[in-house]
Amino acid sequence: MEFYEYPTTRDILNRSGLVNEKAEAFYNRKAAIGLFDLGNKSCAIQMISEKRWELNRRPYYNVYPAIAPMLLRLNLNVDTSLVHLPLPYFCIRLPKQKSPLQFQWEGEPWHVHSILVGPTTLEKDQQTFDGFTLWIDTGETGISPDGLPYPIHTYINLPLQKGITLEQSLKALPYDSSAYYGMILPEDIRTACARLACTLCLLENDPELIEPDVLSKDRAKYDLTHDAKYAEKARRRGKFGFNIGRGIEVIPHIRRPHPALVWTGHGRVTPKIIMRKGSIVHRDIALHVPTGFQGIQGG
Repeated sequence: MEFYEYPTTRDILNRSGLVNEKAEAFYNRKAAIGLFDLGNKSCAIQMISEKRWELNRRPYYNVYPAIAPMLLRLNLNVDTSLVHLPLPYFCIRLPKQKSPLQFQWEGEPWHVHSILVGPTTLEKDQQTFDGFTLWIDTGETGISPDGLPYPIHTYINLPLQKGITLEQSLKALPYDSSAYYGMILPEDIRTACARLACTLCLLENDPELIEPDVLSKDRAKYDLTHDAKYAEKARRRGKFGFNIGRGIEVIPHIRRPHPALVWTGHGRVTPKIIMRKGSIVHRDIALHVPTGFQGIQGG
């Protein structure tokens, strides 16, 4: 299955043949960020996020189609102060087929390709507090005044404050005026992106749900052995990623293993998402299905 990659500004320029630089050289050269008005705080944060994600080996999560609707349905009525990033920066990559986040804009079909997630410091009423920012890629692009192409990402700031839930966090800060330029991401899709990011932050390290994304030639060997050496080999080759829900299938009359939000730890105050075991949906009907051996014909 193919997944979208998150296109950084460096990626776009390299593909256009306008530059040919590795991450550290690109971001350290002041001319490289001349595309943006660095007086605009959101532009500066985007470049910082992209730089740090690239220098941290571009970690990612592939979210498979079968698991995505389950993650998006979870009730995350939890205090946002309990949400912690599993990695300093990471990308959520969605499938190119059966996209779970589709929408219409001005009569045209769109869907979310990928989301870059990273920490930030937010301000409101002259107070600062921790949070994280989502940079959402839908494939929208633009051209700078200098004629250079660049990706247009919708961004969401989520404050992480004790006493407010995810839904409250989404409405805690006013939208930047740039949110109303070009393609406008519908409110339900914005909420779904934030929910998906927070869900991944709460995932329990359950091998039924999350696994390293190894090299394709090592996939069969990893599936048999689950040996960590294949994950380390992939990282050495520049593949630092995880698969979410790869092994979950659609089986008629079987309730698939599914994620559930549970409270753990002393006093049950720590939220985690774990996998519930699958089960037969209509067990009484299944027990009445005739079973047995066919026997020897003509005997």
